Amino acid sequence: MAPEMIRNKPYSHAVDWWALGALIYEMVTGYPPFRHNNRKKLLEKICTEKLSLPKFLHADTHSILKQLLERNVDKRLGAGKSTMFKVKGVAAIKQHPFFSRIDWGLLAQRKITPPVTPLLVTNTGGLGTLDTSCFAESFTKMQVAVDETQVPDDHGSLFHRFSFTAADVRLRRASISTNSRINEEEQPIDDEHDEGHLVSTISTPDDAATSVVESSTIDPHVAPQC
Repeated sequence: MAPEMIRNKPYSHAVDWWALGALIYEMVTGYPPFRHNNRKKLLEKICTEKLSLPKFLHADTHSILKQLLERNVDKRLGAGKSTMFKVKGVAAIKQHPFFSRIDWGLLAQRKITPPVTPLLVTNTGGLGTLDTSCFAESFTKMQVAVDETQVPDDHGSLFHRFSFTAADVRLRRASISTNSRINEEEQPIDDEHDEGHLVSTISTPDDAATSVVESSTIDPHVAPQC
C-alpha cells in the first residue's frame, strides 16, 4: 500500500508503481521492503522509515527500487506524463537500465522465450493445464471467492483490453469440475513426469528481469563474484 493511500490523500495510478517497487524488492531479497508484526507499526514504517537496500543488489536494482519506492509522488518513477522535454510515465520505467535487456515489442507479442519452461502434465479439457505441481499446496487448496454479479452490458467496453475477466473464472471452474471426474478414471502418471519442484538457473544477470524464479533471494542484477 502506497503512503498516500495510508494517509488518506488523493492518489492516482502512481500507487501501482509503488506496488511494483515493493514486488521487485521482495523478488530480489525474499522479504518486503517494510516489515513489522503490528499492522499499525507497519503502516507507520511505510510512511516514514528510510528504505534499506542490501549491498549485494546491483546498482541498477538499487536505482529502480529507490525511484519506485519514492514517497514523493511527483518524483516517483512512472508518475506523470511525458512531455517533449522529459520522458515520464510508463515510458520512463521501460527505459530504466533495470529493464535494458527486455524487448518490449516482442514481449507484447509473446515472442520471448522464457528462461524457465516448466514440465507440465496436460489434459484434454480444452482450457489448458490443471497441473499445479509448481505451486505450493497452501495456495492451490484455497477456496476462490467468485463474484457472481453480472456486469451491465454498457460496462463491457471498460474491460475490452483485459485478457482475463470474472466470466473466465466461472468457465474454468466448470471445466475443472468436469475434468476432475475424468482424471479419477485415468491411470497414474509416470514417475518421470511427477515432479513437484523445478530447478531454475539464470544464464545472465539480467534474465531474472523477465521471469519469476523459484529462489526469490537471487538478484537479477548481481554482478558475478570472482
